[in-house]
Amino acid sequence: MSSATANCCSHNLHPPSPGEGEEASERRELSVQFLLSAVCLLFLGAGRLGHGLSHEFPTQLEHAFLIIAYLTGGFYPMLGVIEDLREFRFNVNFLMVAAALGAACVGAKEEGAILMFLFSFSGALEKYAAGRTRRAIRSLMKISPSQATVLRDGREEIVPVSALHRGDLLVVHPGERIAGDGVILDGITSVDESSLTGESLPVDKGPGRRVLAGSINGHGLIRVKTDREASDTALAKIFRILEEASHRKAPTERLIEKYGGPYTWTILILTLFTLLGARWFAEMTWSAALYRAMTFMVVASPCAMVLSIPSAVLAAIASGARRGMLFKGGLAIEILGCCRAIAFDKTGTLTQGKPQLAEARYADGLKAGDVLADAAAVELNSEHPLAKVIVQEARRHNLRFERAEASRAWPGLGVEGIVRGETVRVGSEAFICLHGGMQPWVRDTLVEFRARGLTCLIAAREGPLAVFGVADSLRPGAIRAVAELAHLNIRTVMLTGDHQASAAEFAKKLGLSDFRASLLPDQKVEAVRELMEQHDVVAMVGDGVNDAPALVTASVGVAMGASGSDTAMESADVVLMGDDIERVPEIVRLGRKTRAIIHQNLVFSVGVILALIGATFFAKLRLALGVIGHEGSTILVVFNSLRLLRHASAHPPREAA
Repeated sequence: MSSATANCCSHNLHPPSPGEGEEASERRELSVQFLLSAVCLLFLGAGRLGHGLSHEFPTQLEHAFLIIAYLTGGFYPMLGVIEDLREFRFNVNFLMVAAALGAACVGAKEEGAILMFLFSFSGALEKYAAGRTRRAIRSLMKISPSQATVLRDGREEIVPVSALHRGDLLVVHPGERIAGDGVILDGITSVDESSLTGESLPVDKGPGRRVLAGSINGHGLIRVKTDREASDTALAKIFRILEEASHRKAPTERLIEKYGGPYTWTILILTLFTLLGARWFAEMTWSAALYRAMTFMVVASPCAMVLSIPSAVLAAIASGARRGMLFKGGLAIEILGCCRAIAFDKTGTLTQGKPQLAEARYADGLKAGDVLADAAAVELNSEHPLAKVIVQEARRHNLRFERAEASRAWPGLGVEGIVRGETVRVGSEAFICLHGGMQPWVRDTLVEFRARGLTCLIAAREGPLAVFGVADSLRPGAIRAVAELAHLNIRTVMLTGDHQASAAEFAKKLGLSDFRASLLPDQKVEAVRELMEQHDVVAMVGDGVNDAPALVTASVGVAMGASGSDTAMESADVVLMGDDIERVPEIVRLGRKTRAIIHQNLVFSVGVILALIGATFFAKLRLALGVIGHEGSTILVVFNSLRLLRHASAHPPREAA
C-alpha cells in the first residue's frame, strides 16, 4: 500500500529482470527464511515442552529459548522495519514487530514469539507462492538463445545473439532455437512456436516463410536471413512488455495504495485509543489493556487486502503470457473484465491479411501488362496490404517497372505518383472521383465485384485504366470467435474501409449484423468513440498502422502481434503474439476471471479483518489466534490468486498449417 504498505510483509510481487544469479539469490533467501522460521518454532516448542514437563525448568533457559525464537522469527520483519523507518514509513512489518514487543512487555512473551513465527513462516509461504508467478514469467524469458550460428564468407561462426544485425544469415540445425526474426532462405522444417504464440502444434515452414526468435527448429536444417536487429525481435518485445507490465498497477490497486498510508496511521491511532479505552472505560490493568491493543493492531493490519490485487494481476499476466497473450499492465486486465463491446478491424484481423488478385478488368484498347506495371510502380511506395497484391501480381507476370516518382499517399484513399511523366493514381472509388469522373463500365464492374465480396481498387490517369478485384479469406477461427463473444454478451462490430456492399457480404460470412464501411482512419476513431458512448467500455482489435489511432482511443487496444505492424503493437494495451483470433474471447474470459478473484480476495480479506476486530473487542480474542487469522487470510488470498495460473483455453489448438 503506497509507501506505507507497498512491501507488505516484505513480499515483492514484481518479477525482476531475469538472471541466474538473481534467481539463485531469491531461492537462498527463501530457504534461509524457512530455516529461521523452523528454528523459531523449535526453540518456541522446546521452551514450552520443558516448562510443561517440569515446573523446575530453569526460567533463565526458557527466557533464552524465547529470545532466540524472537530473533529468528523476527529477523526478516525487523530488516523491513529498519529499512522503512529510514524513509519514515510505517507498514505491516512495523505493526507486527510492535505487537510482538508489546506482548513481551506485558508478560505474554510466548504469544509474542508465536506471532513472530507465524508472521515469518507465512511470509516465506507467500514469497514461495508469489515466486510461482515470477517463475512462470521467467520461464518465458529463458527461451532466448545466448548464441547463434552465422554464415560469413562461406564459413559458420558462433556469435553472441546480441551481436546479430539485420541481414545476417543464420544457420539453424535441427533441435536448435532460432536466434533471430527473419525469413527462411532454404530448407524445409517444422517449427515449434508454442512459447511465443501459444500454438501447441509445430508449424511446417519452408523458403519464404517467416520465423521468430525463441522458436525451436524441428527436423530440418534451415538458413534464415534476419530482418530485424537483435534488440527489436518479437521475443525482445515480449521481454519489454512483461517487464513493464509487472510494474504497471491496476486502478483498484492504485486506489488501495493511495489510502494505504492513512490506513496504517489510522490503525496506530486506534491502537492508542484501544489502549486508553480498555484502561479507563473497561477498567483493565495497563498490562491487559496493552495486550488487547496489541491484538487489535495485529488483526486490523491490511496485509491480505494489500496482496489481493497485485497477486491476482501478476498471476493473470503470467497465465496469458504462457499462451501468447501479453498484457501491458493490470489496467488492461481490469478493463477487459468489464468490456461490453469489441470493434474489429477487417483486413489482417478478421481476414488472414494475405489478399490475392481475384480478377482485373481493363479499359478498352489498353494492354493489361502496361496498366498493371504502371499501377505496381505507384503501389511500390505503399505498405498497404492491397498495394502489395498489385506489386506481387506484376512480378508474377515478370513485368518490368520502376518505382514511381513524387509519390504521395492519401491515408484511407490511395496513392499517386509520376510514371513516365504522367500522374498515375491507384485507390478507392472516392479517391478516383476526387480527380475526375467515373465511367459507366467502371461503375458496373464495381457493383459486380462488390456483390461477390471483393475489395476494389481503381487505377487511373486522366480517366480510369482498370478495376482490380481483391479477395482476402477469413482468418481461421474468426466465425467461432465472433460466436463466442456473442455468447459472452459482447457486442461485436466490424470497422473497414471497404465499400458498403463488400463489407455487407463479408459481415454475412462472419454472422455479423453490425458493421461500419467506407471508413477512413479518423472515422474509425469516431466509430470507436460512438461505441464508447453507448457501452462505456470498448476494446479495439487491429493489426495495421492505420489502426493505431483507434487502438489508442478505445478503452483497451488489442494488437495481432505476429502479423501486425510495430505501430499497432506499440499503441495496443494487449498483444496477441499468434495469429489465432480465438484468443480475443479468451482474454475477455481471463479478464472476467481476474476481476472475480480480485473481488473474492477483497471481500474475504475485509471480512476477516472485521470479524477478527469484532472478536478482539467482544470475545476477548487471544493474540495467537488473531495472528493465525491474519496470516491465514493472507496466505489464502495469495493462493486463491494463483488459481489464475491454471486458467485454461476454452478451445482446442488449431492444427498446424
